[in-house]
Amino acid sequence: MPSKKILIIPARLGSKRIKKKNFFKLEGKMLIDHVVENALKTKIFNKIIITTDNKNYLKKNNFKTNKKIIFDYRNSNLSSGNATIIEVIKYTINKFKFFEDNICCTFPTSIFLEKKHYKKAFEKLKKKEKLIIVPIKKYEHPINRAIKVLNNFKAKILINKNANKRTQDSNRYFYDAGQFYLANARVWLKNTKILNNNFCPLKLNILDSQFLIDVDEIEDLSLLKFLHKIKS
Repeated sequence: MPSKKILIIPARLGSKRIKKKNFFKLEGKMLIDHVVENALKTKIFNKIIITTDNKNYLKKNNFKTNKKIIFDYRNSNLSSGNATIIEVIKYTINKFKFFEDNICCTFPTSIFLEKKHYKKAFEKLKKKEKLIIVPIKKYEHPINRAIKVLNNFKAKILINKNANKRTQDSNRYFYDAGQFYLANARVWLKNTKILNNNFCPLKLNILDSQFLIDVDEIEDLSLLKFLHKIKS
C-alpha cells in the first residue's frame, strides 16, 4: 500500500512575541485558514490535521464539512512554550497511526506556500527518504562579515580577519526558512531534532525567499500584510 501524504498544521494559541499570531486576520481571513485553503488547492494531501488548543477556532472553523480535514485538540503539555514541533508531530503520528506515511508539517503563518513548493519537497523526499527535508534561504550578505553594534556611535566587525575580504570571496551560508518540514513518519519518530547534523536542504530561489518569510516579530506581520497586497 503506497504511503499517504499527510499535512500537519500546528496552531498553538499562545505566542511569545506576537499574541495569537496564527489566528491573526488578513483580508477578513485568519492566517491559518489561508494556509489550509492553499493546501487544499494543491490536491497533494490525503489528510490535513489541524492540531490546536484554540477551542474557539475548533467551534467556529470553516472546514468542518471537508472530509480531508481532521481537527485535533492539543493538550496543555503540547501547547506550552516548552513543547517542540517534533514532539507535536510524533504525538500526532502515534495518535492517528500514520506510521507508514509521509508527514509534512507546515506553519500556520506560511500563507504563500503553493503546489510547486510542496511538489519539489516530495520529489526530493523520493531521493532522500531517510532524511528530513528543510526549505532554506540564503543570507543576503556573508555572515562572516557580520558587524556588532556596540552603541549609537560605535561598531566593530566580529571577525577582524574578514574586514578586507570581498563579499564574492566569502563563503555563503543559509538558514531555515521557517515554512515547513517533510519526512517519512519513521524518520520523524526516530529523531529528537529537526535541524540535526544530517537533514536534506531544499534551496528556495530568490523570488520565493522574498515571500516565504518566518513570522516572529511584529515587523514580520506588517511585511506579510504588504506582501499579500502585492500578491493580490
